[in-house]
Order: sequence, then C-alpha cells, then structure tokens
Amino acid sequence: MNKIKAFYSYYSRRIKLDYPPPVVFIEPTNNCNFKCRFCPQSSGLKTPKGYMSLELYEKILGQVKHFARRIVFHLFGEPLLHPHLPQMISMAKKYNIKTSLHTNASVLTEEKSEDILNSGLDVLVFSFNGGEFQEEYEKISPKNVYPKVIKNIKYFLELKKKRGLNKPFTAFEIIKIFQPGKEFSISREFKNIFSGLPVDRFSGGWAHHWAENFKENMGMEFDRPASYYAPCQHLWNELAICWDGTVVACCNDMQRTFPLGNVTHESIRAIWNGAKMCGIREKLVKKQYEQVELCRNCDRLWADKSEPNPVKRIIKKAIFRFAQSMRNEKIY
Repeated sequence: MNKIKAFYSYYSRRIKLDYPPPVVFIEPTNNCNFKCRFCPQSSGLKTPKGYMSLELYEKILGQVKHFARRIVFHLFGEPLLHPHLPQMISMAKKYNIKTSLHTNASVLTEEKSEDILNSGLDVLVFSFNGGEFQEEYEKISPKNVYPKVIKNIKYFLELKKKRGLNKPFTAFEIIKIFQPGKEFSISREFKNIFSGLPVDRFSGGWAHHWAENFKENMGMEFDRPASYYAPCQHLWNELAICWDGTVVACCNDMQRTFPLGNVTHESIRAIWNGAKMCGIREKLVKKQYEQVELCRNCDRLWADKSEPNPVKRIIKKAIFRFAQSMRNEKIY
C-alpha cells in the first residue's frame, strides 16, 4: 500500500506525506576498505566513522517493522565489515521485511558466504567500480584485489548453487568511467566467467558525482544529463539512517550536508515529515533546487526519467496534471 501511495504522492507532487518511508537505508558502518576514485571516501570523510550498535539497530527495527517493505544494508561504507551484519539481516527477516545488500566482495570469505546464505538475505549486489576486467577495474578500485574478488564471488555462487537456493537474488552492478560517444555495455566475456552459476542479473551505468561538486577534482568525465528536470524520487520513497542514528535526506549525502535528525531521540515518522524534509521536497517541486546545497549540483535531478511502459506513462502524466490543476500550480 505504501508503495502505491509513494507512486501517487510523487507524481501529484505532495509535500507532506500520509505514509512512512517504504524503503529504509541502514548503514552498518561507514568504514570502507576501498578508496574508489569516484567516491568521496577517496578524499576522506569529514564525518565520524564507526559501526552501528545492535542496541540502536533494534530500536530502529522496532519502528520500521511496522511499515518498511525493504531495508537496504548499505550507505557509505562496506557493510560486510560489520561483524554482526548476518544477524541484522536475520532480525529483519523475522518481520518479513525484504533485505538487500551491496558489497565490493573483497571480504566475502567462505565463512561470511555461509552466514549470508543462512541469513535469509533477499538481494545481493556485487559492485564493480571501474569496469569488468582488471585493467579497467584498477583505474578506479584498489590494485591487486581483482583476482580475490572474482574468487570470492565464484565461491559464493558455487555454494548457493550447491545448496539449491533461489535467494538471495544475485546481481552485478558495473560502474564505469564515462566515455563520450560510447554506449554503455557489459561484455559477454565477463558474463561467461560466471557461466553455469546462479547470477540473476548484470547491470550498471556511468559513474555519477555524488550529488556534489565532486566532479571538479576527479579528472574524470561524467555523463551529460538529459534536459528534462524532475524532482528526486528519493525524498518520496526512502530514508537513510547512518551508523550513529543520524538521518540524512539522501543516500548520496556522504558528508551529511543536510542532517534531518537522529533516531536516538526522534521517531522516524516525525523526521520523515519534519520541517526539514518537507522543505526540501517543496523546493524541488518548485524547481528551486539551487537553494538546497545537497541538490544544486546533483546529476540525479536531470537524469532520464522517461517511462518506457506506455500505460504507466499515461497514468503518471494523468496523476501529475490532475493534481496540478487542482492546486492551480505551474507544471514543470
């Protein structure tokens, strides 16, 4: 139900929402053993580093179990570094909440593979930053870890196959340096490395610049966004909670430029519809994104939001136009 409400509320451009966040990002830790070239981790975080305590996680889970349809155990670090991550996943599964996880797989040991498969995790995404093969991979990610990453992933997939498991849904996400005039693709040769193993999807795209001026000091090119403006859907669909309970408006706000509150002493529902969150939604709806430091340089506002499904496209346009005509507001 919340998913339907989120769909309608976004396309009708509502500011205050009558539903809690359907998706909750929970950061087990913001520590990372990688310093990928296009990630702000590579230039150093200004925020304190640490690991979410089980006590705080239980407090969060006590709230989101009533409304979250999915928990994403990932934000600004490598989640597998948290010693109790499998336990955190299992705790969420007791409430039938779908769970997902992104990892660079460098610390996916045999023991952790067993633990993840036993946890009930629904979705596991292997992040490849730089490209499919070692030469491209090492232009972004650390050197000399590629063979280990491939070995770890193959072991996990072989174990999943041996045990006859359908879960977790297992995917690869390949992020590459933008190459002007070239269409993004993932090579058949790379896919063949995992031939016969239970990989459910290969996907990816060009690197983005983390909602900041980060592109200025990268020495990299970024994909030119489409000319079509649309408010960021994150603010209508998800909330991000850092390891110490700090809530940020966006899963790209690594430096916590716009903290909304803290769940150690505020409820998630109150933060979700608080003055700060509603203020950002309102500015984005009115196309006043330059007034929001977090959003003013973000490429996501100009990403291609075209809907390939013709039926959904008609429905979205109808909701948008009806709501705007009721409020007599300008259509952007």
